[in-house]
Amino acid sequence: MLKIHNFDNDKFDQWLPWGGITHDHVLHQKDESLLGVIQYNPLPKDRHLKIIEKDIFPEFAMGWSIWFDKQHMPGHDAYYIAICWNPFSNKKRHQHITNTLSASYTTFDDYEGYFESVLFKIASNLDRYTECRVMNYQGIYNYLSFVISIGQKIVPMPDIPMYMDVDFSTFVKVDFLPNGITVDDQRIVMLNLPTVPEEELYKFFDFFSDLNYRYTRRLLCIEKDTAKKDLDHYTSKWCSGRKSVKDVITDSILSNVNGYFYNALIFLIDKEDYIDFIKLIRKATAHLGLANIIESFNLKDSWWGCIPGCYQANLTPPVMGFDSMMDLLLYKEVNDSDVQA
Repeated sequence: MLKIHNFDNDKFDQWLPWGGITHDHVLHQKDESLLGVIQYNPLPKDRHLKIIEKDIFPEFAMGWSIWFDKQHMPGHDAYYIAICWNPFSNKKRHQHITNTLSASYTTFDDYEGYFESVLFKIASNLDRYTECRVMNYQGIYNYLSFVISIGQKIVPMPDIPMYMDVDFSTFVKVDFLPNGITVDDQRIVMLNLPTVPEEELYKFFDFFSDLNYRYTRRLLCIEKDTAKKDLDHYTSKWCSGRKSVKDVITDSILSNVNGYFYNALIFLIDKEDYIDFIKLIRKATAHLGLANIIESFNLKDSWWGCIPGCYQANLTPPVMGFDSMMDLLLYKEVNDSDVQA
């Protein structure tokens, strides 16, 4: 069941990495990587949260990937953190894992249980500041259903939650066109916002409050030394002969938390409304002066990279750093109508 499928075609189920739920809160993927989901209430935007503890999230190593999601339907928002771990094994000692987050755990013996404990540790730390919970079973299916269908459909979990690629490809029809993606005959529209101030981001959300959308921030984690080498290679031809200028430009790119970062809003639009919707997006981004890319040529790779667990897709974004993983969570004033059940 967990054998990697053939990636030499455009069939949705072949590319989808989800295997089955083997622990209550752990999705075991077809390539032996693991995926878990935490739902949280948005953090209140109070000044004292600027000194929030930075040890809520562990120091993730390479092989760990995070998706921070806002799933919006008119009158309802839900916020999630999806965490994927691709364990690396030592070539000489195959059962020895080299990218755990604790030196005390280094084997594949119950590595799903270890990963589950990481999820609960993060949730416990975050719960000091806002309500959160680790998702299980149908909750995981519900989260992933929105990821694929943008709230149009919920895929029911079978009695035995295995072969999830089949479950989703059966209940949701995804087609890859020469220049697009359709889900149940509606078109995927992806808007990449390379950089956007938080205040403008929330104003931008207001433009689309009557529509379903998913806003996701993805970070493929890498260590700072590796990030620096990657950045040096990426900028190797910048400012030839002017190293001091290049140093100023790149000085603040890396920080405490580093990786390949990408963020986007994803919509599902009726085919006949596609052109008008693109015009609406351009009007909204121009109104707020936001740099943006409506994905076209790179749409498929970008979309797959936004699917939790698909850490091998969309590796083109340059490396970027953040002071803390907390910078990737969504903050807002929380009132009674915002709190999720």
